Amino acid sequence: VASYVTLDRDAAVLRQHVMTASGAAWDTKIQISVGRATLGPVRAGLHLVDHEHVADARLALGAVRHASIGVYELASGNVQVSRQQLLTETDQAMRQRGWSRLLSVAEQRESVLIYVADDSASDGPLELCLAVLTERELVVVSARVNPDELGELVERHAGKELRKNFRQTARL
Repeated sequence: VASYVTLDRDAAVLRQHVMTASGAAWDTKIQISVGRATLGPVRAGLHLVDHEHVADARLALGAVRHASIGVYELASGNVQVSRQQLLTETDQAMRQRGWSRLLSVAEQRESVLIYVADDSASDGPLELCLAVLTERELVVVSARVNPDELGELVERHAGKELRKNFRQTARL
């Protein structure tokens, strides 16, 4: 039961470093982790659903092998992110755990960090860990996804340029 309401270790490390770099106190809104034992029955149950978007839901759920998600709300103070501290310390901590930064976007009021596991096989599931920090919220996600199924979902719904960029990134 505890594994359902806690983050996996990699997401917890990312959360810790982003929270520290933010210089603020955070309250947990939700934390949940799900794996094959939970996702399998949900996938099976989707075969009983009749809805116009159920094919997309099946594809999205089929792409996910494991997910750990945490959502946090600013408790007090203001987010005073040192972009340099955020990137330097978080990169170092994630690198020690076998992760490399794939992408970072740091704007005035929002930051996005995406890491990929160094040992992800090019022909197997992709291990991702990401954090999205805004003025009032922090979202941390760790997931194992099938890049082919995820790519198919992106191709169905994304614009032409995003589809092209996604295909190039997925091949790396």
